[in-house]
Amino acid sequence: MNRPDRSRSNRGTASLELVLLAPVLVMGMLLVVWCGRVARARGDADLAAARGARAGSMAAGSRMTGAAQRAASETLALNGAACDDASVGARVTNISGDSSSWVTVDVRCSAGSRGLLPVGARVIRATAASPIDVYRVP
Repeated sequence: MNRPDRSRSNRGTASLELVLLAPVLVMGMLLVVWCGRVARARGDADLAAARGARAGSMAAGSRMTGAAQRAASETLALNGAACDDASVGARVTNISGDSSSWVTVDVRCSAGSRGLLPVGARVIRATAASPIDVYRVP
């Protein structure tokens, strides 16, 4: 019984498969990079909000919001460029029925793909609050 010659019919199939799968593999790798950038931006925003809230709670009365915004902005700047177009807001809130006050810091930034993928930037928001330290330096 004669077997068909498969070596001639399969010639070039590996190259064809590589040509078809290469763009899919490259897009998959770029997606992993983009997800990593979003995760890092989220971590940077959380850290900046927490440090800003703590710095604001340790500052003297009228300088609380300024100290909180400055600490959060410095933290974002020191951690690199994972966050683009960052904005920081701080406020002092009093809880009704309680004598305690809190410093709350809101950080908003975007994590873009920087041209790697045809997706838009993802907006990251982080909020942290810290009770005002009653033993702080006045």
